[in-house]
Amino acid sequence: ANLNGPQTVIPGEGGPVRNQPANPVPLTDLQQYFLSELIKKIGLDPANALKTADPSRLAPGETPGNAEALGMAMAQIQAECGFAPRSENLNYRASALRRVFPTRVRSDAFAQELVAAGPAAIANTIYGNRYGNAQNEGYKYRGRGLIQLTFKDNYRRYGGLAGHPEIVENPDLVNDPEIAVKIACAYIGSKSISWDSYNYGTLGEQFRV
Repeated sequence: ANLNGPQTVIPGEGGPVRNQPANPVPLTDLQQYFLSELIKKIGLDPANALKTADPSRLAPGETPGNAEALGMAMAQIQAECGFAPRSENLNYRASALRRVFPTRVRSDAFAQELVAAGPAAIANTIYGNRYGNAQNEGYKYRGRGLIQLTFKDNYRRYGGLAGHPEIVENPDLVNDPEIAVKIACAYIGSKSISWDSYNYGTLGEQFRV
């Protein structure tokens, strides 16, 4: 959307609504798989990773772990999607569009026009012509997976880092639990995290960046 000129709805077709995740697995299984893959991605010691990093809470001579940082990673995924990889919910009310996207939806009338046009038009209008998206690709590259991966540039970047470049051509693959975990690990692994820290304030700042 042009942030300075008149606002225009970019139409789109949503396609069929499918159950999500695409291939659901039990919650605890997905959490365990995510932890295992993240430990491997970061290069942590699997024998000690789930121990606290705080030496004052360990026996003398016991090797500290990374439990606090791993817990923050788990919390980030829980906050994004409750460990259920899924597509972004774009069924907004007009008031919510104004609140969430104030610079892109600048009037109540335009918000109501977008809602009437439907989720695909909302995504194309909000996300189009940004971060690698063509004007009509906002819905194609809407949020998906465990981290709500959004924008074509990010699909390309994290798909490459995760070993799944095919998600650029087939974005719905990001909702596959195995691929969703790989993408989430690639995303978190790209951050500058002090994995041996037990300071939740420091870790919180690092995960927010």
